[in-house]
Amino acid sequence: MKFVVLNGSVRKGRKSVNVSRFIYERLSAIEGCEVELLDILDYNFPVMEERMKFLEQVPDNMKKFSEAMDEADGLIIVTPEYNGSYSGALKNTLDYFKTEYEQKSMGLVTVSAGKMGGANAMHHLQAWAIHVKGIVSPFKLYVGNVGDKFTVDGDLLDLSLNKSVDNFLDKFLWLSKAISGLKE
Repeated sequence: MKFVVLNGSVRKGRKSVNVSRFIYERLSAIEGCEVELLDILDYNFPVMEERMKFLEQVPDNMKKFSEAMDEADGLIIVTPEYNGSYSGALKNTLDYFKTEYEQKSMGLVTVSAGKMGGANAMHHLQAWAIHVKGIVSPFKLYVGNVGDKFTVDGDLLDLSLNKSVDNFLDKFLWLSKAISGLKE
């Protein structure tokens, strides 16, 4: 099965990228999983004026991004919580696309510097995912105190995250396989 892990932050000093990379590595190590990590920082989409399908000239990087999501069986979105919601840069990126999300399993991950792990961002992200006809995994991953979880080089410090990520991925893969079986 094919999956995309989407890192949803462009901010300097961002911590969510460590979580995205960690999930990407864990999912890539599972037999039968082909995984691509999309980091919105690498794409630098301008402020959205029109959905991709209505653009006269679609930039190559936007086509590549769209194709990766379209070909994926499932999508894991990782975002920090900024001012009680998910990142504006992520919202801007997500708004370029629509059909790429339909009937896809979606694993949602929120990150925060505080102990709540981005609970407010999770509520908003889940509402968005349902609106675009994604199928949201009921098991979500909240990563609180993210600054204490990884070294500055991105190495895992808090080994308790292993169990949470494994449980999250187990439930996400179950959902992805169930949806895939229904489509066949």
